[in-house]
Amino acid sequence: MPEHLIKKPADLTSMEIKTILACWDIEPWTGIEDKDFIHKYRHSEFHFLTGVSATILCVARINFDFRIRVRHEIYPFAELVGFVSIEERNGNGKFFLHQIKTNMESRKIEALGCCEKAARGFYEKCRVPVLYGQAKYLRELPNDPFSVPADDDLFSLTLSDQHYKLLEGLNMNNLAWLLPESE
Repeated sequence: MPEHLIKKPADLTSMEIKTILACWDIEPWTGIEDKDFIHKYRHSEFHFLTGVSATILCVARINFDFRIRVRHEIYPFAELVGFVSIEERNGNGKFFLHQIKTNMESRKIEALGCCEKAARGFYEKCRVPVLYGQAKYLRELPNDPFSVPADDDLFSLTLSDQHYKLLEGLNMNNLAWLLPESE
């Protein structure tokens, strides 16, 4: 049976970092050194689904440095990002997402994520509520290098009803501002 593991960046092996980077396949990060990776993601934890001989089947990152400002209030959330199933359509991704969700619930952590329209069906099959088109109401603060997600939707992994409604109520007159990551 697959096993769900959680690691802090400093506890990752070099091979795990290489696997994560290969899964994410983002050009500027392909040659990042381990120490730089560990520093860059120091406010995160990494979740793995492993199989036989600790083979990595799925990977995800929980970013604990995700904050938005709506009106004049700041809301810190955990953000599920970098969710990848190495082999698709075998049930591992659905099982893994359930494991992450259960873990976040048991720790009483409110978590959300962003996804492209094409991934909507996957989250819905996993019974994760999707807020259609709401990612477009996340904006970056002027002159800040923090990039805005290119995604279409937000999803609620473990948001409270109150925070789900807050995000559901975003619109052009009620934007959410992404705050830069902590130094």
